[in-house]
Amino acid sequence: MDTGDLKREAQKAWVEYAEAIKGVFGFEGDIIAGPLIHATKSNDKQQITDFIAYVKLQTQNLKKMRGV
Repeated sequence: MDTGDLKREAQKAWVEYAEAIKGVFGFEGDIIAGPLIHATKSNDKQQITDFIAYVKLQTQNLKKMRGV
């Protein structure tokens, strides 16, 4: 996967994570985008890949809390 594809995957993973957070905790509005911006400013494939893996794992954990 090239860096551009990884950045798009990072964005997708972050949005899913934010939606899971909002659902579990009843938040409204936007979730702070700082971590996503930081990860996607880099051209380091490993850093972006690690970010995606972390966010996907956290999303799964939150969905389990919600029973999804």
